[in-house]
Amino acid sequence: MPTYVALLHQSPPPDLAAATNRNAEVVGELAARWS
Repeated sequence: MPTYVALLHQSPPPDLAAATNRNAEVVGELAARWS
């Protein structure tokens, strides 16, 4: 998922928990658009 990876490289989160939360939101939003 190129967009997903690009978001991670653009704004690296301060910690792993924040990263997991942000990634879940991004994936959830993409899934909602595709469904």
